[in-house]
Amino acid sequence: MQIEISSEYLWTKDFVLALPQSFDKDGVVLEDGRNTVKKFEWNGQLVVVKRFKRPYLYQRVVYTFFRSTKAKRAYWYAKIYRDAGIATPKEIAYIEILTNGLFTEGYFVSEYSSGTSVRAQLSGEKFSRPFADALAKCIARMHQYHILHGDLNTSNILYHIDCQGDIQFEFIDINRSRFPTAPDMRVCLDNLKRLTYQRDVLRYIVGMYAKYRQWEESYCVGFVMKRLEEFENRNARHSKIKKMFGLKKD
Repeated sequence: MQIEISSEYLWTKDFVLALPQSFDKDGVVLEDGRNTVKKFEWNGQLVVVKRFKRPYLYQRVVYTFFRSTKAKRAYWYAKIYRDAGIATPKEIAYIEILTNGLFTEGYFVSEYSSGTSVRAQLSGEKFSRPFADALAKCIARMHQYHILHGDLNTSNILYHIDCQGDIQFEFIDINRSRFPTAPDMRVCLDNLKRLTYQRDVLRYIVGMYAKYRQWEESYCVGFVMKRLEEFENRNARHSKIKKMFGLKKD
């Protein structure tokens, strides 16, 4: 078992070491899908633990010898975000478990965030323009710092209202992020295509984003909408193939 704990949280060592045994029976489930996310309390500190889905054999080889695990990336990427002034829950630790010399299971531990998902604010015909404006500005700043969130959608964006009444965003599930040296316009716009599947909201946010970047608005909106359509068509084809081979239920 390989472990790294933040110097600020060395006092959580006993909790972290016990996670592979305690995770299934303790904690409160926040999400139980491909990955499992739970909230724990340790000596008065609320923490979140994400256990990543067990990799297939090929992935186990890749994560052991050729690529950092999702748990390790989540831990290290959090500091990159914060150094750029982009909020994300503070990393506490990560765990990598190896069996017969190959990576088999990973855990990422972070501070608990009381933030609320932005999804409700950016849904429906009367979605919040102030939230959309603020989010467009925040993502523009994130891209200008060469940060591309690997799964940029409203379920991975939380918000708080600070004491001045301003909207403050916080990004989660950052382990698939990329940090290109100088992302061009098309790369940045492509990163927006899955922000929301509600077309009117996406058009509005991309339009505001283009204004903050001082790019041509109609081109940016058209580019992102086309990329979303291509993404959905590709997913539909893959789904159809899976059904043909009995790999996906109706």
